[in-house]
Amino acid sequence: MRYTIANQHINYYLEHGFIEFEEIIDHNLLEDANEKLPKIIDTTNPISIYKTGRDLFRNHFLFEKISKNPNLAHIAKALTGEKYLQLAFDQVYSSNDFFDSEGCFEDHFSFQSLACIAIIRLDNSTLASSENFQAPMHFANIVFVNPQLTFDLTPLKNKGQSLFFIGYSSKRTVYKCNPKDLNNSNLKRFGYCFGDRLKEEYHPIVS
Repeated sequence: MRYTIANQHINYYLEHGFIEFEEIIDHNLLEDANEKLPKIIDTTNPISIYKTGRDLFRNHFLFEKISKNPNLAHIAKALTGEKYLQLAFDQVYSSNDFFDSEGCFEDHFSFQSLACIAIIRLDNSTLASSENFQAPMHFANIVFVNPQLTFDLTPLKNKGQSLFFIGYSSKRTVYKCNPKDLNNSNLKRFGYCFGDRLKEEYHPIVS
């Protein structure tokens, strides 16, 4: 069943740059995926989690179902007004200092002109909000955020949290060199060069 997006949702997103939703994705799916994580990525520390937690949709069915979820893509498309969206990346994130205290999300990934990022909470920790940004408040909640806007990102530094990012791209999105991204060279294995547009073969259309 497709989630209905109202004009007030779109207006809120355009005004604030982000919006949170509940009860969009199946809790059992997220719980199963969470349970599988230690078996498919290196959970030794936040850095190893980040390095091995990129693009899980390529090889792991549960995370493919999450990252390609049609309701999530439908919402992102409605909020951004894009004609179509591709799946740029997914990323498991654990509390760390990868993100600046203030900045835009796109500054931390190897993509230019991302359309939208969905952030899903995978844990049950309590998260404080900042002055102009709120990460997902509860397990399975999802925040859609404009990756071009500047936010106070200190909530992402809170200890003990686990998040899952889904990056959506448009026809304008290109692969860029970004030393801040620990997975900066991840796409070179597919023959990409910095400055290339994303190919549907490796970044499927999801909406």
